[in-house]
Amino acid sequence: MPFRKSLPVFVSFLFLSIILWLIIRLSTEYEETLAIPLSFQTNVDDYSLVYYSDTVIYAKAKLKGTQLATWQFRRNAINFPLHFNNLRLKTNRQGYAEVFIPTAQLSSDLTTWLHSSTSVVVVSPDTLYFAFEKTQKKRVSVKPLLKYKLDSRYLLVDSIRVVPDSVVISGPSRIIDTITFINTQKLDAGEISTEKNFSLKLQNPFPHSGIRISHDKVNIQLKVEPSTEATLMVPIRIPDTSSCAMKLFPDQVTLRLLVPYSLYRNLSAKDFSVSVPCPDSSNFKHKMLQVKIDHLPAGTKLVEVEPEEVEFLIYN
Repeated sequence: MPFRKSLPVFVSFLFLSIILWLIIRLSTEYEETLAIPLSFQTNVDDYSLVYYSDTVIYAKAKLKGTQLATWQFRRNAINFPLHFNNLRLKTNRQGYAEVFIPTAQLSSDLTTWLHSSTSVVVVSPDTLYFAFEKTQKKRVSVKPLLKYKLDSRYLLVDSIRVVPDSVVISGPSRIIDTITFINTQKLDAGEISTEKNFSLKLQNPFPHSGIRISHDKVNIQLKVEPSTEATLMVPIRIPDTSSCAMKLFPDQVTLRLLVPYSLYRNLSAKDFSVSVPCPDSSNFKHKMLQVKIDHLPAGTKLVEVEPEEVEFLIYN
């Protein structure tokens, strides 16, 4: 019974002692070696960053317990900013513009940034090195990484429309020369049966190498319509060369197609291109040439071509 009566008093004093201990610990100053991540510009005037020696510096600083606790909690979320605008770029024999920064020069700025009670001493490295290259620009196409399925009764009226279909990239020439297109982010649109519009972000292939893209995103348009079946007679084109002087039997083919409703009424044989190759010795054995579909209007889908092969007679 006496223990039960004294337990609340004991717990109260224990809680109070913990609070006092925390206050003392958090108000005490400690000297610690901190790993400080750096942030810096990837572009300076007409130059782009191509190499840097370090992304972290180690420094001794005196901080109160509250500051140290805050630093431990946020150290991966905050970076010490380096600025190159007031530094002179020196060009070496290889054509790179170099910057050397003795880390001792950062002591004053680090002291203010960390709110240290004494001057911060940088332990390592003793020098930071950065190399820049003249910035170049180049226009490249945009490649949409769009996955979709069409309902069997629908057709894509035109090719996938990308606006803008090309962008300007800028950065170091050694990297710019390796880029031929820019991808969009991936998107699976699933099955579609109506017109769809998407806004997709562009993927920077080298985000940490000073590469900049003129646009952040592009618009993607898929124009879809219900389809109907159409049949069309199309003449077969013969290559216009002396070795291809021949007569075809038949000289036209029947194309069975699926076309969007909007294209059905205006469909014409002139919109299609069908041909055969010049015969060689292998064709002479069975006197047949394979029909080749050279061009179909955008939005049409070939179902069947009849006949697939035609006979020929060479003119003497």
